[in-house]
Amino acid sequence: MVFQNYTPELEWIDQSDINSRSRVRAHVARERTRRVSWQEQEIMNNLRKRFRGRVLPSTNASSGVLDEHYAFATSSPEYLGGGRGNPFAQYLIESTTDMLALLDHFIYSLNFRLETIDHCEADFNSFKKLAYSAAVNDLAGLYVLLFWAASDRHGLYAQSDATEAENYQAVAFRILSDRMSEVDVATNDGTIGAVTTMACFEVRNTEDKFVL
Repeated sequence: MVFQNYTPELEWIDQSDINSRSRVRAHVARERTRRVSWQEQEIMNNLRKRFRGRVLPSTNASSGVLDEHYAFATSSPEYLGGGRGNPFAQYLIESTTDMLALLDHFIYSLNFRLETIDHCEADFNSFKKLAYSAAVNDLAGLYVLLFWAASDRHGLYAQSDATEAENYQAVAFRILSDRMSEVDVATNDGTIGAVTTMACFEVRNTEDKFVL
């Protein structure tokens, strides 16, 4: 999965126009929204083809589906560094070096940031472990973690365009939205964990300078 940084072409804008800066901002915002929507649809189409709403394929699935799942499962180690479970061994999603780096960032580099509350850092570390464990077993939770790590990394180091984080967030929201029509899925542990993690993101970033 590759996310391209967006560099807009602005040659058509008359820089002598007193409103040119506003036009530039509006143009960039429209184009970023369009690209996020298009990339989100591409991701969701890929997930629907491969994931089909379950971690493991049905017992009566075709041999092609079973072979595909086996190929993904055997090509991804069950555990990552530090004994962490590997989400990509559970889902039919191709991992990238950047996605693995984002998971590392979430576990090892994400801080609570509210320095005035001394005891919160230990609690936040415990929360991160729980959120990661939930993400190993829930697709929406995985994309929430990728979104959180990408937005934090962008805010700290500006290593990537914010569109990357927006794409992960959009996919997480779409998965959760699709689940709301099914009572059993809407109230399961994975959905509750993903929603809770997203809520914690909002709480943590209340006083941050970068809020996506």
